[in-house]
Amino acid sequence: MSVSQASASATAASLERDIDDLPVLPTVVAKLLALDPKDDNYFRDVVSLVEKEPNYAALLISAANSARFGMVETVARISDAVIRLGTKHVRNLVVAMSVVKAFTPRDDWERSLWVHTFQVAAAARKLAQLACSPDLDPETAYLSGLLHDLGRFLLFQKAPDVLREVDEGDWHKPEELVEIERSICGLTHTELGGLVCEKWGIPDQITQAVRWHHEPNPEAMEAKVGRLVTLIRLADVTVFSSGVPGDSIPAGITDLEILQFVVPKLPKWFSERSHRLATGIRTAVEDAQLAIQAVGL
Repeated sequence: MSVSQASASATAASLERDIDDLPVLPTVVAKLLALDPKDDNYFRDVVSLVEKEPNYAALLISAANSARFGMVETVARISDAVIRLGTKHVRNLVVAMSVVKAFTPRDDWERSLWVHTFQVAAAARKLAQLACSPDLDPETAYLSGLLHDLGRFLLFQKAPDVLREVDEGDWHKPEELVEIERSICGLTHTELGGLVCEKWGIPDQITQAVRWHHEPNPEAMEAKVGRLVTLIRLADVTVFSSGVPGDSIPAGITDLEILQFVVPKLPKWFSERSHRLATGIRTAVEDAQLAIQAVGL
């Protein structure tokens, strides 16, 4: 084994130990993820869980009273906040708050990576809404986007300087990025992200989307997972125009330019190719900023 291979193997072993050392998600998050949205008591159970966690409750009420909802009446009760935000969105915000706490950004660069993460989540949700596919739940798409780059936070803890150089443009395709990660660290961020999701008990469909979101041929996968993976890949490139974490759609870019960039990457089953798509992407970037504020980044 070469020196570089030995170093990568040692780094991989260390990263796997880091996963074992990660704190478990708070009980409220595990219980929220275990709830069935189709259950008749889902709303009541979500409210009950959040009411028992003052920190989450305060942040959710703040989110419900944000500028996103215009000059509507201020809410002060958790039940009203959940009605305004929606039960699934509340679940996702609580997960986001917990994950951000587990991987608190140490500097502006890592905060920028979180900005990108929230943009991908919001774009994935919007694309799922526009796709109108029975295989795609918009809030599942959001949570998949939110968690898709978890492994990168672990990688940057081990080799931040080298990996930042790579991340700032020394690759041209996702396949190149993961191979560079493997050569340096012995594991890729997609593999690590999947392992973190398993440790935290994240639903399997989302875990698979995190693990395979750089898979070059997702259409060959089981339909439900494959379409979700395709959507996360699409959201990732849509709001990652320059390859630098946190970059979004440039202010001066037109809807036509957005469409020219996105449409060639759309799968055949994605029928929406109008200006609704460009408007949706812009809206998603705005929604991401509100979520970033809600979790205190």
